[in-house]
Amino acid sequence: MVNPTATERATQLRRLPQVDRLSGALPQDRASTLRVAAARRVIARATEAILAGEQSPSFEEMAAAATAELDLQSRRRLRPLINATGVL
Repeated sequence: MVNPTATERATQLRRLPQVDRLSGALPQDRASTLRVAAARRVIARATEAILAGEQSPSFEEMAAAATAELDLQSRRRLRPLINATGVL
């Protein structure tokens, strides 16, 4: 007999969006490689959550999480600095 929770988990895993669909829903002003990487990370976290017995996030929630990751990543890369080259 098939465990109903295992069947439900399998159904939720199949319903997760494809990487290209999720990355296509992200802001297009970011590089494609960054959008794809953020989409993969969010899908991986959703997969882990489903396997842990949690409810699958909606597509909108996943897109919001991936957009937040993109914003966080861009803030990490841009840091103020002082270029003191040639200062006497």
